[in-house]
Amino acid sequence: MSKWVKILILLGVFAVYAILRLSFIPIELNNRAIILGVGIDFDGEKDMYKLSAEIITPKTSGSGSETGAQAGGQKIVKGEGVSVSLAVRDLYNCFGKTPSFGECCIVLIGEDCAKRKSLKDVLDYFFASSAFRDGTVVAICNGEAEKMLTRKSQIDDYVSFALQTLLVDSDGKAQIDYTTFNYVAQSFFNKSNGCYVNYVEFLPQKDEETAQTATPDSSSVSSEQGKFYTGQAVLFRDGKYVGKLNRQELDGLNLGGGKNVFCTFTDVTRPSGRSLGVIKKKGGMDVAIEEEKIVVSLNLTLTVSELLTDTTGEVLPLQAKQSEKLNYMQKQGAKRQAEEAVLAAYQKAVDLDCDIWEIKNELYARYGKEIEKVVESENFWQNVTFLVDIECIG
Repeated sequence: MSKWVKILILLGVFAVYAILRLSFIPIELNNRAIILGVGIDFDGEKDMYKLSAEIITPKTSGSGSETGAQAGGQKIVKGEGVSVSLAVRDLYNCFGKTPSFGECCIVLIGEDCAKRKSLKDVLDYFFASSAFRDGTVVAICNGEAEKMLTRKSQIDDYVSFALQTLLVDSDGKAQIDYTTFNYVAQSFFNKSNGCYVNYVEFLPQKDEETAQTATPDSSSVSSEQGKFYTGQAVLFRDGKYVGKLNRQELDGLNLGGGKNVFCTFTDVTRPSGRSLGVIKKKGGMDVAIEEEKIVVSLNLTLTVSELLTDTTGEVLPLQAKQSEKLNYMQKQGAKRQAEEAVLAAYQKAVDLDCDIWEIKNELYARYGKEIEKVVESENFWQNVTFLVDIECIG
């Protein structure tokens, strides 16, 4: 078979494939609703879960070739049921198109629902379903999740995409470590049995801000415009809502964690001037038993630099080679702020009896079942000595 015959055969196969793809796939997509994010609330009067889904409905052009978010539109669809799975079923029944969960990037839980119901009950359906990825973000929101999905963000017209940008795409550039299905599910089966979940607030624009940014036809939605804030986290013990971490406490927890989370400090030598940022972290936590006491030692070395940006607007790296070296007072100020944040996060864990530091997991990993009585003791925290030593260089 000659070279040109082979080429003609390949071109023919490609042409048939293109015709089939353009003929059938858009029709299939047109019968689907792509779910970007899910909101879960609980109606105490009806004793039912309320499910809200932000969806994209692809549409085809006359030739059947145009699909996507721009060709369709964003909508909020709702379902309800005595369980989350039945609420999802109701979503199928009342919408008509087949909801596709494969692109769902976030599950928002209303704060009242999180306080009333166990996190295990709320998320059990999603853990069991193969439609949701382990990396799907889980977050608690102030107010109702349904209302949160209708807000107008400064980042993106789609709330799910806006929150994805804030929590996931800014990883390493913002003072937040996002929480996922995988992280939450693991907390139900380990010995620490505690976790934190991102808390999202919506801050409406002030009237003067709205007036400056509003377009002639935007008056009907101007009251919904604003910005999202992700500087807090909610704590759960055995799936039950027990309290919140503020910005400082969350910074402390993130500093002690495994990820190199972006963190900033005030420059004590010029508080109203430049700030300091952590560009590198070394060290970690060690857990041991010494003379019948549990000793937790957190030793960190933080490389700190003046907070600068480059010409592209990137915050990281912080141009460590180009900025001046920090003096003794600057490094000591950053050290004090870092240690205060870590100790504040540890004290919150003690006050709420929520082992977000996973100290019990570390004890079991090191000593096995012989430590079981100590771990399960009601006086566990009284037997813990928490030591923090942070060195700042730069």
